[in-house]
Amino acid sequence: MKIRTLDAKLLTHRCGHHELDDIVTIVVEAFHDLPDSTYLVPPPGQRPRIIAAYVNLVGQLLATRGAVFDVIDNPDGTIAATAVWIRNPLAVPLTPYEHQAMMDAVGPYAPRFAAIHARFHEANQPNEDHIELAWIAVRPLQQRQGYGSALLAHRHAAIDTVTPALPCRLTCTTAAARDLYIRHGYRVSVVGEIPRDWEMEAASPLGEEPRRPFWVMRRPPQGRRPGITPPGNIQTATMPLQ
Repeated sequence: MKIRTLDAKLLTHRCGHHELDDIVTIVVEAFHDLPDSTYLVPPPGQRPRIIAAYVNLVGQLLATRGAVFDVIDNPDGTIAATAVWIRNPLAVPLTPYEHQAMMDAVGPYAPRFAAIHARFHEANQPNEDHIELAWIAVRPLQQRQGYGSALLAHRHAAIDTVTPALPCRLTCTTAAARDLYIRHGYRVSVVGEIPRDWEMEAASPLGEEPRRPFWVMRRPPQGRRPGITPPGNIQTATMPLQ
């Protein structure tokens, strides 16, 4: 598998919109049935449109904040899988305009997005310099073929060449994803719970609603490893995750 790192600056310009659109499509398809997505936008028919608008905006914001977009291409030129990494994402808070734009993008589901963001933020408040995995997504028909592992190994190899060594952090919402990350050296730091639907209503729950956990995970700093050559498009001295 050949992994390509996109020029994030181009994603916010017209010439790179087609690649951002492709990434958004992958994320929407891959995340459609995840527990956080079903909470954020309960009606399945509305979910793709709302999630697409949100991911498109988040992608543009990440691109302007120095995020790294890794992709694996299909033979036909479309993108099969993508991972986005950013250093210290909370270091640059959203401006009031950006926050309002995100709330406008999700329309009537803004309270749900705000609630889950608050829950994730409460559980994941790192007090260290680190690299955050913003998302990793593989087209549904190409999942379980090693794309996710390839993207993780590729970026970890680059991160591990940086001095000082940096930890990696992420939040996931399925046990399968949690187990994948454990295989790549992550350990669970915090176990939280996605808000329940009845918490958005004034009434008490009418029945037992299944718990939907999420996991905050951390990969300890690995340090420079002898013999490791950084993957293509990585400049060890500057590291485009800063």
